[in-house]
Amino acid sequence: MGIFDFCSLTKANGGVRILGCIPACVPLSYAARVNWVRGHRLRWRLLALSDDDSVRTHVALLRGVNVMGRNKMSMVELREVVASLGYGNVTTYIQSGNVVFAAADADADSGGLADKIEVAIAGRLAVRPAVVVIGRAELTQVVRDNPFPSEDDPRRLHAVFLREAPDLKEIASVTSAVTRARTRASRDDARVVGRTLYLWTPDGFARSILRAELSRSGQHRTPMQSGTARNWATVNTLVSLLEG
Repeated sequence: MGIFDFCSLTKANGGVRILGCIPACVPLSYAARVNWVRGHRLRWRLLALSDDDSVRTHVALLRGVNVMGRNKMSMVELREVVASLGYGNVTTYIQSGNVVFAAADADADSGGLADKIEVAIAGRLAVRPAVVVIGRAELTQVVRDNPFPSEDDPRRLHAVFLREAPDLKEIASVTSAVTRARTRASRDDARVVGRTLYLWTPDGFARSILRAELSRSGQHRTPMQSGTARNWATVNTLVSLLEG
């Protein structure tokens, strides 16, 4: 046995690069040493991804991830799944399922990208959260179209991202929800622009009467049930990640 009996290797520049080694004198079982090598290789792959300087083109937003013990998913695994589809410069932001990436075609259909990511996540991670994909230019426009620009607390403004722009009936359901909330002395408001529902909750999102109305099912169902919400701080951070 040599000085080192387990090494993590990778190919680089036509040769082999040693990423790290475990000294033979370290008292680890064979299985523990194998797991160390696998973990070391994973960390190296993620480091390589962070060095990718391709221009990020899209953000994928997952619905209902890591909420109250449901749809548990590590962001490391999510980055690996997205990278396995051939997308570059992959990174995630916080634990709610926000992943930005570079697609070879910056104008690729957002619905098609979302479908591919949904299927890949289901195949690798055994959960299938709904995915909405937004292009860089579209997300920038979402910020510009903000109908509540005077609100300076990002916790009071949410963007609910939808797969498709709501039709007239669905937009009317949002208007009706606002009317019902107003009859209960709510100051909340909501507007639909394109395929984004803006929700303003000056008295707080968690106890928002309008949020509850928008989340109702049955005859009062609105587009909110099929969307995924992000507060305004997250929206602006995702724009920065796409531009960076």
